[in-house]
Amino acid sequence: MTQPPGYRLQIEAGQLDASRFDQLVTAARRELDDGNAEAAAAGLRTALGLWRGPALSDVADFAFAQADVARLEEARLARWRTGSKLTWPAAGTPASPASSTGWPPPIRCGSGCAASG
Repeated sequence: MTQPPGYRLQIEAGQLDASRFDQLVTAARRELDDGNAEAAAAGLRTALGLWRGPALSDVADFAFAQADVARLEEARLARWRTGSKLTWPAAGTPASPASSTGWPPPIRCGSGCAASG
């Protein structure tokens, strides 16, 4: 729909991948809290399976998207770490997060890290 100064996108709940990711992570947390690690891991795999490259890659360089990109990438990494501690198969197997999502990413260092070579 056209609306000054541009366009307005109207979507239904659950149509946005980022929202669906959050819903799946919340459900996986509930499963983990209930002691069901296998269901939690399956939920996290499903959530991470929604990812196809970097967060908001089409608009990531624009200032308005920077905070959301950082939040989504940190959430993705945190969920990957959580899932890797549960019941995922070894890396490189067809069901592992590394083979299905291209994750984990390279380890990022802050300004205090020394490069190893």
